[in-house]
Amino acid sequence: MSDPQADLFRVLAQLNPAITQQLQQFQQPQPQFHPPDAPPPQSLQFPLQPPPQQQPLDPRLTAKPPPPARPDPRTIVTLPAANRYVSRYIASSAETLTALRALKRWQHAKESSWYAARQALIKRHKERSESDAKLASLLQSLTQAPTVKPPDSEKELRDYDRSVYEKQRLMQKEIFSEMNRLQIPLFYQTVNYGVDETTLNIWRRRLMDLLEDLCDDEVA
Repeated sequence: MSDPQADLFRVLAQLNPAITQQLQQFQQPQPQFHPPDAPPPQSLQFPLQPPPQQQPLDPRLTAKPPPPARPDPRTIVTLPAANRYVSRYIASSAETLTALRALKRWQHAKESSWYAARQALIKRHKERSESDAKLASLLQSLTQAPTVKPPDSEKELRDYDRSVYEKQRLMQKEIFSEMNRLQIPLFYQTVNYGVDETTLNIWRRRLMDLLEDLCDDEVA
């Protein structure tokens, strides 16, 4: 039996050879597309980028401003300014407060010894006065006995007080020298404070009261 499709090709070939060629092309197996060897596709991932490094800030913008410089105590010439200086700088210095307490103990020890010596001198004068009274009573019974002149107790006491005054002056110089070393205002002898000596001494006494309070608070 003949192939109907082959018969159809022969008929068409006779009629139109071009159509026959097109039909033959359709009959031939078409080549299939084979992509070139390639690695399997990988998942789309963005590469990890390191976090941007923060630029260091200008230290002039981030750093705390430095504290104001400690003023020269020789430039402080008023009591209010001296009180502020002591409250701000001296009160927070343990070393200075320790030195001030030692200075205070030394001063009180000196003054106590002078006072005790004066009291002992007064006691001797009193005992001597009682002894002199007994001696005078005895001499009255002896009309021919020589007269004994008692020592001048008041002069002796004045001489002692004068010596203590000189010692106090020397002690004051030593105290002022130590206060200068500790940078305490109002105690510099070469500074002109613009007030009379009486007013300056009052200022110094008030400042000393403040210093003593600070020393007492530290001990407590």
